[in-house]
Amino acid sequence: MTGNGGTGSANRVYVTSVGRGKYKETCYHLPDKKDRAPIKSEYAAVAAARLMDLAGARAILLLTEDADREHGEPVERGLSEAGLGPVDRVRVPLGGTEDEIWGIFQTIADRIPAGSSVYLEITNAFRHLPVVFLSTLAYLQALQDVRLGGIYYGAYEAKVNDLAPILDLSRLAELGRWSQATALFRQSGDGRALGKLVQGQKGILFRSGKGTQAVEHLGPALSEFHRFVASGLVLESAVKARVALQALSEYADDAVVRRFPVVTGHLNAIRGTLDRFATKEETLGERKPSLTEEELERQLGVIEWYIERDDIPKAIILLREWFVSRVLLARCELDGWVEHSLREPAERALGVLLARAQVSGAPELPETVARIRDLWNRIYKLRNDYAHPGFRRDWVDPMRVAGPLADLVAETRKLMGRPGPADPWRLDWTAGPTLLVTGVGMSRGVLYTALRKLRPEHLLVITSQSARAGVEEVFARDDVPRPSCEMRLLRDPLHGFDEVKPIVEDLKVWLLGFGKIQTNLTGGPTLFQYLIDEIARTTSRLGLRIERLALVDRRPAEEQKRDPYQDGEVVDLDSLAEVKLEEDHDSAD
Repeated sequence: MTGNGGTGSANRVYVTSVGRGKYKETCYHLPDKKDRAPIKSEYAAVAAARLMDLAGARAILLLTEDADREHGEPVERGLSEAGLGPVDRVRVPLGGTEDEIWGIFQTIADRIPAGSSVYLEITNAFRHLPVVFLSTLAYLQALQDVRLGGIYYGAYEAKVNDLAPILDLSRLAELGRWSQATALFRQSGDGRALGKLVQGQKGILFRSGKGTQAVEHLGPALSEFHRFVASGLVLESAVKARVALQALSEYADDAVVRRFPVVTGHLNAIRGTLDRFATKEETLGERKPSLTEEELERQLGVIEWYIERDDIPKAIILLREWFVSRVLLARCELDGWVEHSLREPAERALGVLLARAQVSGAPELPETVARIRDLWNRIYKLRNDYAHPGFRRDWVDPMRVAGPLADLVAETRKLMGRPGPADPWRLDWTAGPTLLVTGVGMSRGVLYTALRKLRPEHLLVITSQSARAGVEEVFARDDVPRPSCEMRLLRDPLHGFDEVKPIVEDLKVWLLGFGKIQTNLTGGPTLFQYLIDEIARTTSRLGLRIERLALVDRRPAEEQKRDPYQDGEVVDLDSLAEVKLEEDHDSAD
C-alpha cells in the first residue's frame, strides 16, 4: 500500500503519537520496496511519513504534556521537513481513566474531516492509544465515509543488519471490515460490502499475474445475489447463488489469495449461505430451476432461512407458492411449471379444500389431504395479515408469527411425501361421474335432445309443477335412455329468485359426488337459467369441472310445439368462447 493511495493530498490525514521515552536514531526501511532508500531518524513517525511519501498530508501529532516538552518540537519539525502540513500538535491526557480515553477519542474524531483517507502511525504511542486510534477510525468509517490509508509500525526489535522495518498493518486492521461484511452476508444475504472488499484485492492479484478473472466474477456475483435475495426471488436467487459459488471456488483456489487466511477464512464462512440457496443444476444462465423433489426441499430451506431472520412476509409468500408447486409436481406438470396457466388451476385446487370444508355434511377427506387443507388454511390467514400491511381489525405482531410459521414449515416438510399415482397432493376433484343439469319448461324438446344426444348417466332437472308432467312424458318414451334423475321444482318459475339459494345449499353435498357438471343454458324461463348458473358457480368453487352447453332446435316455434320429439343440436359454448379468445389475441397482435 502506498502513501498516495490515489487520494488527493488535501484529503489525507496522518495521525501519530510519541511517548516520553528516550529514542535512538534508527535506520528504517520498507522491506517490500527495495528501491526506496532507508531513512534515518530518532522517530518512527517521521521515517514512516518519508518512506510512505505522505508529503502534503495534514498531520495530527498527539502528545502528553511531558512528551510534548521532550519531543514535540523535533517531531513537528521532522514532519514539516517531510512535507506534511499543517502539523496539528495536540496535547492529550495520559488516558488513565475511561473519561480521559473518551476525551482522546473525541479529540481525534473532531480533527478528521469527512471523506478523508487516514494513515495511522503507532510505533511510539502509549500502548493503549492504538486501540483508541482504531476505534476512532471505525467510528468515522461508519459515520463520515473516512477511509483507511495505512497503519504503520516501526519494528525496532526486528532489526536486521541495523535496518528496522516499517510494517504496514493495514491488512490486520481490515480484518474488522471483512468480519463485519461476512457477518452481514450471513445474517441477511447482503453481499455488497463483501463484494467491494473482494474487488479491493484486484490490485494484489493483478500484480501477481493471477486471479484477475476470478476477482472480476466474485465481487459482482455477491452483489447480484443480494438483490435477488432481498427481493425474495427464490428461483432467480438459486441461480445467482450457484454463480457466486463457482466464482468463489475460482477465487479461493488462487495461489495469491491463499496467502491471506483472513480473506479465505471469511469467504469460506459464506459458503453455507450460498449452499442453502444454490440450485444443484448446472449452467442455467437465465433459465429457472426444474421442478423436482430436490428443488422443493431447497425452497423449504430458503423459507426457513427467511424465518430465522424474521423476514416473515417473504417466508409466507414463498411457502404459499411452494404449496402450488407441490400440487404441480404431483400432477407431473413439470414443463412450464412457473407459468400462470398451470399455477392458477393448482392454486384453485388448494382453495377448493377450504371451500369444501365450509359445506355442512360433506364427506371427510383422507387424513393427509385434510392436513394439507389445514396447513393451507393457516398460510391463507397469515398471508392475508401481511398482504394488507396490518390494515385489519386484529393486531398483527411478527414476533407471534415466526414460531408458528416455523412449525408450519416443519409440518409441511413431513407432509411433502413423494410424487406417484396415489399422491394425495394431486387434489383432483374431477374424477367422479358427470352430471347434466338442464331446465325444462313447457317445451319438452330440450329434454328430449339432451337425453338422446348426451345420453347422461346422471341428470338434474330444474322445472316447475306445471311442467313436471311433460318431463314424465319424455322419460316414458322408448327412444330415450332413463338416467338416474334428481328433480327440483320452482314454486314460482317466473319470479321466485328467493328460491334459488335454498335449492343450491340443499344440493351441495349431493353435488360433491360428481366430477364434472354439464350445464344446459337453454330451456325454461330466465329463472331456470339463473339457478343453473348458480349451481355451476358453486360447483366450480368446489373443484368440479364445468362444461357449458346450449341445446338448440332451429325449427320454427310452431313446428317445435307441434312435434317436440325431434333431435336438436348440442352447441359447446366453452369451445366457442375459446375460439373468440384466440381471435381477440390475434387481432391484438
